[in-house]
Amino acid sequence: MLMNAAALDLGASPPLRLPLLFLLSVPLFGVLAALLLLAGGSALVVSRWQPLTLAWVHLLALGVLMTGMLGSLLQMLPVLFGARVRRVGLWAPLIHAALVGGTLLLVTGFALTQPSLLQAGALALAVALALFVAAAAPGFLRAPRSGETAQAMVLAALALLLTLGLGFALAGGHAGWWPLYRSLTDLHAGWAALGWVGLLVIAVAYQVVPMFSVCAPYPLWQRRALAPTLFGVLTVASLGAWWPLPYAVRLLLAALAALAVIAFAASTLWLQHTRRRKLPDVWLDYWKLALAAAALAAAGGLLGYLWPALWADPRYELLLGVLWLAVFAPTLMAGMLQRIVAFLIWLDLSARVRAVARGRQPPNLRELVPAARMRGHWRLHALACLLLCLAVLWPALTRIAGLLWAFAWIGLGLNLLAALRTWRRWRRELDAMPSPSAGTSRA
Repeated sequence: MLMNAAALDLGASPPLRLPLLFLLSVPLFGVLAALLLLAGGSALVVSRWQPLTLAWVHLLALGVLMTGMLGSLLQMLPVLFGARVRRVGLWAPLIHAALVGGTLLLVTGFALTQPSLLQAGALALAVALALFVAAAAPGFLRAPRSGETAQAMVLAALALLLTLGLGFALAGGHAGWWPLYRSLTDLHAGWAALGWVGLLVIAVAYQVVPMFSVCAPYPLWQRRALAPTLFGVLTVASLGAWWPLPYAVRLLLAALAALAVIAFAASTLWLQHTRRRKLPDVWLDYWKLALAAAALAAAGGLLGYLWPALWADPRYELLLGVLWLAVFAPTLMAGMLQRIVAFLIWLDLSARVRAVARGRQPPNLRELVPAARMRGHWRLHALACLLLCLAVLWPALTRIAGLLWAFAWIGLGLNLLAALRTWRRWRRELDAMPSPSAGTSRA
């Protein structure tokens, strides 16, 4: 059965500072990615193999997406599945430090083509993953997990392990530890984009779309079939790295993957369109932009298999990558960060209000991150994404897109900081109040 808001174990949430440590790092990495666009200019949109392009891709994949996803998982695992992370107060800062340090080292190593930095970055990232697995896996394995959200989460975790394993093999090749097998690059990208990112988005959407959009759950057949289909497609496609697959098989796999992504996008948009609460919500616009980009990328990938001549122009492949990695995933991340951070703050204040100020109502999500601020950010972010796509076709636009992207990520950070300022103000007021128990004992 799909979990709903009433089934969430909100009391199992970790201390607020721990997921925020990860989530508040995301805008900083977004600004760094924008600065790299400004520094590199058109060199970033010439070829996927350019050192600066590799650096930019990994800054997005690890800094923006991985950091935000691990921070979200620290919150979701205990709340959704009752899977408490062991000694989370100790492990979370260590995981964050290894992840941030490893990302910066790896990205710098790609940008400067320095094997020693690639080595250090790969090792630090391996440590971050090992620490996260050691802290989270025991609780998850013991938890009474069931349902399609848990199934998609498990498949996303397996995809992450495969992604990082392939990435470590490629990083070792770039660093000179062993021969560089470039045939693994597409596998690494596929498991990262469609496996880890795609499956985790699906797992999160099963929960947050009905809860935050106040709409019906996803159709049961889709919840049961979508994640296993994508994982199966990637598994069979992986065989092509060792045994060439017939064209008909590759076309079938591309069609299945594209149809799965498009079906997920269409279903999500329909559920949100038919939601019970009809008040305007800019959060839905983030989903619309992100899902449109995902559907275009999926359809473009299938089109490339139908007309292979399209791949002769390197801009075609770059455009599909930008749609998925720079528009789809970061747009969802930006929208979800504002809603999740507001939700975590509301949760913290609600617990405190119940303890010392019964009868008061903490600020709701829309008060913590006002719609006007979200709308302003969304417009700037959408314009930056549009220019970034156009920059693949007209590279002269790259630095303009980078400048707008920098402003958009700064705007996101300011929105989150405004919510935190509200939280601090409320906490000061609530901490100054005597607890009811203290007043009773004095009486």
